[in-house]
Amino acid sequence: MALPDNRASLTPVVRPFLGPDGRALDDALVSYERGGIALNDPSQGMDVRTWKVFADDQGIWIQSRQVDTPILFIQGEEINYVDLAFDNNMNPVICYRQLEVVKLSWFDPQTSVRITTEYPMAHVGCVTLDDKRPGFTSTNDVLFIYARDEGIYYRQQRDRYGVEYYLGPVPPEFVNVVPAYCEEDYCEVDYTGMSVYGLAPLLLLNAGMTDALRIQIEIAV
Repeated sequence: MALPDNRASLTPVVRPFLGPDGRALDDALVSYERGGIALNDPSQGMDVRTWKVFADDQGIWIQSRQVDTPILFIQGEEINYVDLAFDNNMNPVICYRQLEVVKLSWFDPQTSVRITTEYPMAHVGCVTLDDKRPGFTSTNDVLFIYARDEGIYYRQQRDRYGVEYYLGPVPPEFVNVVPAYCEEDYCEVDYTGMSVYGLAPLLLLNAGMTDALRIQIEIAV
């Protein structure tokens, strides 16, 4: 498990991401991830091929970059963010935002079916298998990391994504005041919710292992 004591480290170590985890966050509709030789086939390990997911007006597609034909994996419209990971059995774990609701599509080994879980309080999320190296399948885990309110949280597959852990606050530069009404140079702020602060529009997250073998979370707009 890559997050000892279920918290972020006290001293950040900023390093380059390994492989395709350093995705360009200016394209929220495409994500790349290292994985096995084929879907549902972990026989050669979790670092064999680079996989791609992308979203269009039909839904979310997945393909190995060594195979030309993508598979329509999730049907749906108005998807504006997607991210990909694989569990140790090469089942895709896909985080996406549809109609401004963050969703997680994952395979539940207890029931042997795919589940789509909604997180309406989250603004955006991302997923990663925290350690793809051989020999770590008994301790690694898929992490679902997300922002809600003004904090960063995560859930993990071993809890069936049912337990929420707090990692820390969203950096202040990604928090802004949201006006409810503007006309020319005058803005009136809605105080109905007792707080006028919100996360910056189009906040994006990325997470993965770095070359220092640590999980790193990137925040961008």
